[in-house]
Amino acid sequence: MKQVYLAEDLRLANRRCALAEMLDAFADPGMQRKAAMAFHREAEMLATLENPHTPRVYDNFSEQNRHYLVMEYVEGTTLEEKLALSGGRLSEDAVTDIGLQTAEALEYLHGLKPPIVYRDLKPSNVMVTAAGLVKLIDFGIARYFQPLKTATAIGTQGYAAPEQYKGKAEVRSDMYALGATMHHLLTGRDPAMEPPFSFPPIEQLRPKCNPTLAKLINGALAYKPEDRPATAAEFRQRLLSAKTGAALPAAVGQGATSPSALTRPVTPKSRRSLSRWILAGVFGLVAAAAAASLLLQSNPANRSETGMPTSEAKESPSPAEATPAGRSISSSASAEELENQALAKPNDVDAWLRAARAWYRRAEADEIYYPRALDAYEHVLELAPNDLEALRKVGYIDLHRKEYGQAVVAYERYFAHGGDDPVVRLNLAAAYVQGRRASKAIPECKRVLAQDPSSFRAELILGAAYTSTGNYSEARTALRKAAKLAPDEKARAIVDKLSADVDERIAALEAQKARSMAASAPKTPAQETAGSTHAYFTIGSTKEQVLAIQGTPSAVHNYDALGIEDWDYGYNCQVEFSEPDGRVKSYDNSCGRLHVRLK
Repeated sequence: MKQVYLAEDLRLANRRCALAEMLDAFADPGMQRKAAMAFHREAEMLATLENPHTPRVYDNFSEQNRHYLVMEYVEGTTLEEKLALSGGRLSEDAVTDIGLQTAEALEYLHGLKPPIVYRDLKPSNVMVTAAGLVKLIDFGIARYFQPLKTATAIGTQGYAAPEQYKGKAEVRSDMYALGATMHHLLTGRDPAMEPPFSFPPIEQLRPKCNPTLAKLINGALAYKPEDRPATAAEFRQRLLSAKTGAALPAAVGQGATSPSALTRPVTPKSRRSLSRWILAGVFGLVAAAAAASLLLQSNPANRSETGMPTSEAKESPSPAEATPAGRSISSSASAEELENQALAKPNDVDAWLRAARAWYRRAEADEIYYPRALDAYEHVLELAPNDLEALRKVGYIDLHRKEYGQAVVAYERYFAHGGDDPVVRLNLAAAYVQGRRASKAIPECKRVLAQDPSSFRAELILGAAYTSTGNYSEARTALRKAAKLAPDEKARAIVDKLSADVDERIAALEAQKARSMAASAPKTPAQETAGSTHAYFTIGSTKEQVLAIQGTPSAVHNYDALGIEDWDYGYNCQVEFSEPDGRVKSYDNSCGRLHVRLK
């Protein structure tokens, strides 16, 4: 129904914006005019919205049967993407925060005159920015141009309330969708893949869930609207009470969230060294899977959170986060014992710090314990929101678990409250690169290099950042400097691999330019016939052939566990290669930009 482009508004400060393009499906000119009028009316209404949880609408216009909405560009991760990155479920704390902000957005929309019913609340329509702000990103305006697709008018199966199937949407319909979304986030059970209106109680799928939270969400999923929370304000207040453990209305009951129940679910993985992760992860966008294997170490404890040997990394706290008097960093007690001591003193920051450090030390030897360390450090931040040690460690654990947006939030808070560790700054740069915000990594790397021109890792990440932004000339310069600074042969092998990738991309761009110039020259019929046999790739083609025909991809994704690599060429245009032979396994040409033919 709709495609959304990242655009630039040349009229006003060259700001970036999101441009939604919709095609109408009307054969009758009269119906087409009515739909266009309804679209413009709703666009004008959306332009009046002023709430931090809704994108701003700047403009709207139509050209023939194409209709456009110019909106604020929201940079972040949808809940659907966050679920995929976190192993299928989110922590109670994360779900509660998302629920509170979403309810706040719905409270605003429902309070307008007349009220706006959102109708299609689901994980793919909710985005979380790097700063942790929730945004509702799709108001379903494209439905005006799809008269035959009734599903767009009632919402999405699994999330839409029963009354929406009868064409009766009301504010409590949004409460049902919010409950369905939070149920999905907590349990990992996708309601769109299950029979409609069938939600097992949360406590069956997540037994350790806060019972007050579970009861509130289960109530929002009542079949009859009158059995649900009446308003978004009521839902938000009850959710806030469930989070804080304060007394609730009798209809909901009482309960409190135990710190031990706030574990972020994680998909078990085989042990791997931190050095392999930090370098392979940072440069996954530039085909570093093969190079990363060069850095495998048998003992992860010998590596620091920088990915470099501990003798080369700054592991001691910076002066701004020095341990206050009375805090003991080391302890002979086990992590379990220290956590029990902290649970007995839930408001004791030092007790939670001791438990967090113990779990972190254990996680350095076996990463399965990172969620326990994360929970303890997050409890520290509940008690002391500006604790630099906790912000630093939370950021690193999120980075390790590929929660790049959350890592950025923690690291940015670290620097906002006085932190100034170059190791942390480079971790922030790494999170920016992996979170597809590589342009923000560049000044961070340069700031480190201004203080330490001999920083190998800063040049390495800078090279990856320039590569991701398409500035291959600067990438080549940074990687050449990194090659000179490489501490050992393994690090040099990483740089050589990345440099070869950059050289390949530059050569591909030059070849593409030459082909464009040749294509613009007049050709004889014989030349056109001869050239057409080489203008397409197909199943079994090599990476070199695809690169020569299709040009440089906008992004590269490595899936080592599946033995595949994906190249992106735009919206719904991907080419999948099988590894290690590097030949085309399949492709998706939904947008029609790929030069492919059936084999």
